[in-house]
Amino acid sequence: MIRHLLVPGLFEPVVSVDGAQVSPRVPALELVTARADRLPGPEDFTSTAFELFGIQKEGEDLPSAAISYALATGEAPEGWIMHADPVHLRADQDRLLLFDGRGLAIDEAETAACVAAFNSHFSGDGLVLSAPDPGRWYLTLHAPPGVKTTPLSEVTGRNINSYLPTGERHAYWHSLLNEVQMLFHGLPLNQARESSGQLPVSGLWFSGGGRMPARGTTEIRRRIGSDVLIDALAAHSDNRGDDELWIETGPWRALLDADIQAQIHALQALDSVLAGWLAQEIECRLYPCNRSTFHWRPSHRWRLWRRLRPLWR
Repeated sequence: MIRHLLVPGLFEPVVSVDGAQVSPRVPALELVTARADRLPGPEDFTSTAFELFGIQKEGEDLPSAAISYALATGEAPEGWIMHADPVHLRADQDRLLLFDGRGLAIDEAETAACVAAFNSHFSGDGLVLSAPDPGRWYLTLHAPPGVKTTPLSEVTGRNINSYLPTGERHAYWHSLLNEVQMLFHGLPLNQARESSGQLPVSGLWFSGGGRMPARGTTEIRRRIGSDVLIDALAAHSDNRGDDELWIETGPWRALLDADIQAQIHALQALDSVLAGWLAQEIECRLYPCNRSTFHWRPSHRWRLWRRLRPLWR
């Protein structure tokens, strides 16, 4: 049995308000990252999750929308579908920063109003917006999107200009993003939200387009921690092993919230868990979702020639 530890954002530095870098002690993480076998790995959280559950893509993107929609509704989508997540966009000098729906707290009435406005405006474009959950919206298409997109988790808190869709039909999708922003800007619900001090729903972020893929196979039997995409992938794969998957998104969420104390606490809590595994001589794999995977075996602790160093070095 192998324990798989999924920790997006692990190597993001802890930076204080004044810009100084903080280096909390995480000795177990430092030991593993120094002495484990370091192997090539997936580039982000979504691709790591798909690899762990053995599910392949057909188009430009990993079809996370199709799999997530099936879990949310109990029905496999017909044809092509994308995430169309509600977001808040904030101008900052010459940048446009994106923030995900966690801070929006959109209710069912607001969701219904946005969906109705979108579907009325784009009724002739072959696009249908649906929202089986107020925080997770989906766009059904009549044809392949023809672009490669970036998962929302990789864009949150960042300048969207570096993450816009690329590919054959990129101009169409750039135009659609702008048109949705203008449409939502004029909605009465956003005027009401701003009047009450809430952030407006500025637009949608499209990603994860594809059709329902074939079922995957995985060695993972048990999951500790919760994530909607992981739950959807697990439901769409067949288990053939006895491994465990531990999902730890605390450091990443704290980083997105710019909460330095929460980030330090999450890293130290994670280090404590990992230290327990090392004491029990458990074989494990660490996935920081940055193109690397660390495979640890108990004998690796004796690689004394590999010097320990602070995690972010």
